[in-house]
Amino acid sequence: MYTYWLNFSRLSLRFIHICNYLCIALLIVDNTSIQYIIALLPQ
Repeated sequence: MYTYWLNFSRLSLRFIHICNYLCIALLIVDNTSIQYIIALLPQ
């Protein structure tokens, strides 16, 4: 039972890490795409 919870917590931690990376990647893409769109807009 204890090892099960240990594995579960490790998995959830990894999942949280993946979510954090995805959020950061989305933010970076968002910023660059916004800048790109602004650059494309006629001044």
